[in-house]
Amino acid sequence: MASPDLLEAGIYTIPEVAELVDAAQADVRVWIDGHTGKQDPVIVNQLGRVGGKTAVSFANLMELRFIARFAAAGVGLRVIRAIMREASELLQHPHPFATKTVFKTDGKKIVADLPPKQ
Repeated sequence: MASPDLLEAGIYTIPEVAELVDAAQADVRVWIDGHTGKQDPVIVNQLGRVGGKTAVSFANLMELRFIARFAAAGVGLRVIRAIMREASELLQHPHPFATKTVFKTDGKKIVADLPPKQ
């Protein structure tokens, strides 16, 4: 993966992201970094660490916003990870929750509202 242009990517810290997506910092940290030996990250972090801190891009911020909403609605992280992988392949986009695609949930599953194929 090519390194993003930091001037165009936007840079946010975990505390900033947590406030912007209305989620606990510990949850945001797990979504970004995973939990060693227990959980994989939910997103692919574009920026990694900058200046010794976890840095989050704007695209990742948008993904985390969706994840926070889905988690608050009761959707489990396994389901969120699975739909993220599936949507990434279907949409051919590395950040499917940061696209114009509309995703909906009933609290158990997530579906994408895709236009009909022509």
